[in-house]
Amino acid sequence: MNVTREVITDLLPVYFAKECSQDTKLLVEEFFKANPEFERQAKDLRTPFPSTIPHGLEKEDEMKSLAKARRLLRVRSSIMIYGILAFVFWVVYVFMKRKMNDL
Repeated sequence: MNVTREVITDLLPVYFAKECSQDTKLLVEEFFKANPEFERQAKDLRTPFPSTIPHGLEKEDEMKSLAKARRLLRVRSSIMIYGILAFVFWVVYVFMKRKMNDL
C-alpha cells in the first residue's frame, strides 16, 4: 500500500505527542527516511506542547462566573415567563373577542 503525504500529515500530531502505536511510529519514520525534506518541514512546523498545563480558575473567578451564570439564567427565565404570559393573555383576548362577537 502506498502511503500518501496527506496520511502522514494527519498522523503527525499523535506522532509528535508520542501517543501513537508502535506501527504508526514506524510508518511515519519510514516515510521520513524516504522524504527527508518533508521530515525537516514537519519538525520545523510542529508546535511544542507547553511544559506546564495551567490549572483551573481561581476560587474568586469561579464564584464570579457562577454568579454571572445564575444572573443570566434568572434573566432568561424572566423573559420566558413574560413571553408565556403575553401569549396566554393574547389567546384569552382573542378567544374572548370571538366569544363577544358571537353573542
